[in-house]
Amino acid sequence: DTFNFPDYFGMNWDAFADSAPDLSGLPPGDHLVIYDDFTPFAEAAPEDWAVALRIFPEVSASWQSAPRRVIVFLRGPLALSPNLPLAFSSI
Repeated sequence: DTFNFPDYFGMNWDAFADSAPDLSGLPPGDHLVIYDDFTPFAEAAPEDWAVALRIFPEVSASWQSAPRRVIVFLRGPLALSPNLPLAFSSI
């Protein structure tokens, strides 16, 4: 729902990886996506979380060349998000 994917969206990680680079379903302007406390998902579905960690950087890279920015913040323990590029904030 957040990304307003088309009705035919397949509800799986491959569909997410294929659909997420196309931002045409979003309103104009820049967007901020915040996933606050991914721990429950990461612990309940570790295989899916591992796929998500592999796909998020790929999709984020595709957004770098988009005409509008999408910034994604994942908040949770570093131990559950190895190898992701990190940004730190004191806020």
